[in-house]
Amino acid sequence: RLASKFKMPRGLRHCVSSTIEQNTNYWPYVTPLMFGAVGDGVVDDSTSLRSATAFARAQNLEVVIPNGFTFGITGFIGVQNGVQGMRGEGGIFKVLESTYATGILGFGMHAGVPDNPTNVYFKNLVIDGNSDNVTTVTNGIYLQNPVDCLIEDCQVLNLKNYGSTGVRISALAAGNRNSTGNVIRRCTVQGPMRTPKSTPVHAIVLSGVADVADIVDDWTTRHVSPNTI
Repeated sequence: RLASKFKMPRGLRHCVSSTIEQNTNYWPYVTPLMFGAVGDGVVDDSTSLRSATAFARAQNLEVVIPNGFTFGITGFIGVQNGVQGMRGEGGIFKVLESTYATGILGFGMHAGVPDNPTNVYFKNLVIDGNSDNVTTVTNGIYLQNPVDCLIEDCQVLNLKNYGSTGVRISALAAGNRNSTGNVIRRCTVQGPMRTPKSTPVHAIVLSGVADVADIVDDWTTRHVSPNTI
């Protein structure tokens, strides 16, 4: 019944119908499990996660990362304007293979879509950089031209590859360099401390003219092990 209300694509109904039938009145969120994710920390669940975020965007829903599951990811999991937010309930993202954009990427006009992420929240997410097995750059949460977005109580752990970043906010020319009113609060980034000749892990990076309205510390890049902001 809810699948019909949401006009769910026919190909997705078999994945979620048995779950959503349990609540016939209101379903304010989706999880990766509804789209075929395994959540064992071994299987690559990237496709299921991307399907969940795309569906959430179309229906203006929240994406919930449920407790007891570890979702393997490769590349980035994109979050566009229209998704209410992404909230962790104890579940973990685990990087299986890294590219520059690996992690959670909030993107907009810079990537050719009509609008930038606005009023989107990222709460209680846990991202395992898995740096003992992944040897290239990992970004935990990366927002491009966000406006009034919230990153709160998130953890980006096990980073140690040169150039990796826990939280990054960029104001890019292709997105009209619009990035204001954002909040980063009580986030933890774990990685090796800065050494005299290298800066292997960045806790927070703000680039371009990105503005953060509320951050408990100065907004400059921090190099710490571990660090809570």
